[in-house]
Amino acid sequence: MVSSLSYLREHPEDNPYARPIEGVLAYVDLVAARVTKVVDTGVVPIPKDPGRYDSPAAGMRTDLKPIAITQPEGPSFTVDGWELRWQRWRMRISFNAREGLVLHTIGYEDGERVRPILYRAGLSEMVVPYGDVSPAHFYQGAFDAGDYGVGKGVNALELGCDCLGEIRYLDVTLFDDSGEPVHMPKAICIHEEDFGILWKHFDFPQGGRQTRRSRRLVVSSISTLLNYEYGFFWYFYLDGTIEFQVKLTGIVQTAAVEPGREPRHAELVGPGLWALPPQPPFHRPPGRAVDGPGHPVPPGGEGGLVRTGPTRRASPSVRYRTRDRVVLVEEPCACGSPFRRISKLRGRTDDMLIVRGVNVFPSMVEEILLSIAGLTGNYQIVVDRTQKHHDAMQVLVEAEPETNKEALSIAAQERIKEMIGLTVEVTVLAGGVLPRSEGKAKRVIDRRELNG
Repeated sequence: MVSSLSYLREHPEDNPYARPIEGVLAYVDLVAARVTKVVDTGVVPIPKDPGRYDSPAAGMRTDLKPIAITQPEGPSFTVDGWELRWQRWRMRISFNAREGLVLHTIGYEDGERVRPILYRAGLSEMVVPYGDVSPAHFYQGAFDAGDYGVGKGVNALELGCDCLGEIRYLDVTLFDDSGEPVHMPKAICIHEEDFGILWKHFDFPQGGRQTRRSRRLVVSSISTLLNYEYGFFWYFYLDGTIEFQVKLTGIVQTAAVEPGREPRHAELVGPGLWALPPQPPFHRPPGRAVDGPGHPVPPGGEGGLVRTGPTRRASPSVRYRTRDRVVLVEEPCACGSPFRRISKLRGRTDDMLIVRGVNVFPSMVEEILLSIAGLTGNYQIVVDRTQKHHDAMQVLVEAEPETNKEALSIAAQERIKEMIGLTVEVTVLAGGVLPRSEGKAKRVIDRRELNG
């Protein structure tokens, strides 16, 4: 079942979003191929301005001189298939119909080794709810990645318009609604940009000066999703910085309004025309892999148990990951043994929860809590189901003595929201309140099955 808004377009060059037929809404059953319901909330005058934005109608600037960006010796990056290298950066590129542009195994050369930074960087979802409560618009809240597909709306980029400079393009092949392959040329743009001054100093005793220019590598794509265009730009800098920008452009979602009426939930953009306020949050799941997995923890630190048994002939194991979290004890045993020993199990690294469609790893929550000064590693996650059958997650964590528990709670909530993309309740407790276990710590309590 889908709903369809109505617009007036008298000429091919007209902008239909400039002339909405307000209050007329049709509900269509796509399976049965029939209109099931028509909503008409009353007559509202259709705006008269056709809203043309093509060059003959809108005009172009005539007082700007041309800018030419050239690299006579070619760009500083190299592209080998889907692998990209620039300065000390290395990465691989992919593209799919749902997420669009995705970067993989991003690493930075440090001496003779490549230090991993991100194993995957892409957009998992993009939601566009509108803040209008009128009968024709209250339901609008598109999942642009999940419903439409960011990659399916990708543009074929044009030199001098979408990308400027010494460009390398990558083509992609997707599929249509019937499963047939669709080839999109120049879907991904790769180029370099000058980025001003990176470093400068004037040595006043000697009168000498030194300047270093900054430069950045740009990997980008642009998608059209109905009235909006989204530009996805990954920037890599000479100083090791990574930046991700989403640039929103295109045309706003509109509605018509009666003459003299002041909209409560929108802004007037023309006579009898208002723009509905989009509130698009973007979710990019953390794909951190700084220095990669498998590095030994410092003495006394908690980590995943990895076993190697080369003497076992029947089923030998080399670096077998048990997923058990333990501590390697260095101190001599009271029994007199001089060897290091393993503590009792502290937990598991693969205890994953799904809360409101978000994958939550307790180890990730623990990492966030330990990154906040004043919180300890003693925590518990409680997941329950509300009376409205919504998942609710609460994090109980102990704090160090003489700390501001309210401030720590707010900081933990904001950090979890930022890193995991989930709003949770964080309760900060005094030390020693949470129960202790001699064996595997009970980190997660899931009450959803008990409470239906």
